Amino acid sequence: MNKITLVVNQILGRLNPEEEKKFNSWLAASQENRDFYNHLKLLEKQGKDISEISEIDVDAAWLKVLAKAQMHKRSTRTRKIPKTVLAYAAVFIGVLIITGYVISTTYFTNEGSATEKFVTLETPDGVIKVSRSKESTKQQILAGNVVHTNEQIDYTRATTESSISQHKLIVPYGKRFELLLQDSTLVYLNAGSSISYPSSFASASSRIVTLTGEAFFKVSKNAKKPFKVLVDDMTIQVYGTQFNVSAYPEDKRIKTVLTEGSIGLFLKDNAYEQQEIAMLKPNQKADWLRDSDNFDIQNVDTALYTDWMNGRLSVKNLPFSQISKKLERHYDVKIINNYKALDEMVFTASFDIESITEVLETFKEDTPFITEMKENTIIINPPKKTGI
Repeated sequence: MNKITLVVNQILGRLNPEEEKKFNSWLAASQENRDFYNHLKLLEKQGKDISEISEIDVDAAWLKVLAKAQMHKRSTRTRKIPKTVLAYAAVFIGVLIITGYVISTTYFTNEGSATEKFVTLETPDGVIKVSRSKESTKQQILAGNVVHTNEQIDYTRATTESSISQHKLIVPYGKRFELLLQDSTLVYLNAGSSISYPSSFASASSRIVTLTGEAFFKVSKNAKKPFKVLVDDMTIQVYGTQFNVSAYPEDKRIKTVLTEGSIGLFLKDNAYEQQEIAMLKPNQKADWLRDSDNFDIQNVDTALYTDWMNGRLSVKNLPFSQISKKLERHYDVKIINNYKALDEMVFTASFDIESITEVLETFKEDTPFITEMKENTIIINPPKKTGI
């Protein structure tokens, strides 16, 4: 009996006394084993059929890891990392952890949470839960002839201006979603973000939306109706362009990155006048420190700020205190860091297929620390001091 079958059978109450002893020894061997066991128990409590997990081909799973390693560039950080396959797939140490990857891919996807959260659409008529399934291609007609397909809400067929109303789309942690506005502007929303907008721009002299969090905009051109994004006390004005805005409430700086076209940024208390506008060119980023009067503009590699649309998590020269916030949103977890020295350490990294456990294990290779997982909460503690 392999380790996976042993764990599954223990949860299902199928072990004999000898097998129970083997299971207890395995459980006591490492924190990773206990985390894995707790994840499976949670799935079983939620009504998942975990019996099929024991049928996973572990060798095939490892080949899948190696294939992924060849296809994707492994994580690189400012702080030195050993260049090994195990550094790439951090927790693929032993048969159980390899299979744990398959389970996290099958059951937890990229979210770190076994409990499904819904994208929600708030309208004057109420709140609509919007599910997202890669297998489903079925269209759903929401209020006002708004169309919901698999990964997008489409307003291009919205009803006449007599029924125009304000809507709000909310994307929870661990999710991403697309919004096609009535004017054919496409908005990609990152985890933990929300956007407010009218159901139609038909009678408006300008197109105005309000963003909290992060989004990438592909704005449909219309010189007669300028497009404006309101972010805190800052306004972005465009006519037809592509750009990314990151404005999470917990971040001190709002970052705007332009990939195509031209945009102007100005503060709420200033009129839209030429001398007050900070103009961005493609491949430039504007940083605005909240409550300040100036924009810091510099040339950047825009991929670093738009990789999230492809499921990647990329950071450059960021302290771990900021990285942990990104991890919370990306994987839908809560991180409690009791190792304050780690908060100040700066890393550069890029992850895509890795689970949250793998990501943390990769950081551990450079800066050792101890993690404890309790359901959807990860507790980070300093490494144990060793005697001389």
